[in-house]
Amino acid sequence: MPAQTAPQSDDRMENLIIALQKALQSDDPIEKLITAFQTASRQDDHIEKLIITLGQRTNQTNEILHTISETLQDIESHLRQIAVSSNPAPNYKRPLSDYQNFDWASIGATVLKEDSEGVTEVEWNDQVFKRRSGNNTFGAAIWFSRAVGKDLEGKNKYVRLITFNVPSESEPIAVKTKKAISQ
Repeated sequence: MPAQTAPQSDDRMENLIIALQKALQSDDPIEKLITAFQTASRQDDHIEKLIITLGQRTNQTNEILHTISETLQDIESHLRQIAVSSNPAPNYKRPLSDYQNFDWASIGATVLKEDSEGVTEVEWNDQVFKRRSGNNTFGAAIWFSRAVGKDLEGKNKYVRLITFNVPSESEPIAVKTKKAISQ
């Protein structure tokens, strides 16, 4: 920017010198000199006012951009909350054999804690899910869940992030369905 200032200053000086030369050659050189200096002074005042106005407008623009940035951050936060509330947990299904070497990043989860038996807590969508394993109630299975409130009877309600279990055998296709497929 200093490179632009120098030519403008040179131009003003050159104009002032020309005005001074004309004033000295005129009938009333003193009055012409005063007029030349007043004109130069008015130009400097005008430039100073322009610089001040430009600075003020730049500050206003920065304030507006800051407000826009804050608003966008608020929108992002609300959208994340909506995403979490609309999908509290997907309940992915994987074979039990995948548990020990499971790639948690593949479902967007981060491992928080582990013990000698493997991962015990993960974070997904800003929510923490804990490892659970049933005592023969659910068969051979490990799942990660979190409480999301209470049901009408006052018992905790849970959502599951992922369940690792022994895959069950597929059931045979019903006779009616076989007939419908063959038509």
